[in-house]
Amino acid sequence: IRGTDGYSVAVPAVMVGTVKIPDLYVSKTEVTQGSFSRFLGKPDAQNSKLMPITNVSWEQAAQYCNWLSKRDGLSPFYRTEEVAGVDLNSIDERANGYRLPTMVEWLYLTVDDNQNQTKGSRKLSRGIGNVAGREALSRQFRYFENYADEYPGLAPVASFRSNSKGLFDVVGNAREWLHNSAGRSSKYFGSDKGMGR
Repeated sequence: IRGTDGYSVAVPAVMVGTVKIPDLYVSKTEVTQGSFSRFLGKPDAQNSKLMPITNVSWEQAAQYCNWLSKRDGLSPFYRTEEVAGVDLNSIDERANGYRLPTMVEWLYLTVDDNQNQTKGSRKLSRGIGNVAGREALSRQFRYFENYADEYPGLAPVASFRSNSKGLFDVVGNAREWLHNSAGRSSKYFGSDKGMGR
């Protein structure tokens, strides 16, 4: 994905200002259960090969990135060391290995330049993604009454159209981990402290 020299960010809890986003190599879909099974060294079930992986901790997601890096001969981005029985996580900013996207990168990647929605509109464009449409009525309290996506739960990856950057599943489906913690920071890789990612 081509980066930009001047991406404007206005998320007070994270960053406010203009930031340079480098060119990025990004997976076109969410990580599948099949791919994650190979990382764990387990056989993957036939019906799970195209389903997104869920219920994974941030640490497991970082370990998966390092596993991919080592597999492809790249230097791992995430470092874990044990000090007095406690695992401490750090990063190698000079590493060329895989990592999770930062909050600012995620915002940049999810913007769909082709999406023309009226500001304040509650109507979702057809085929935008796996969100809580009418079919979710029996499973959850909140849903979009004027939207249907045919999946009351998870959908296989790439079941809906991609955004203008060629990425699938940036709206709905599974929750995704980000690299940095939720917390205001002027550093590119975000705050070292914070509760959520």
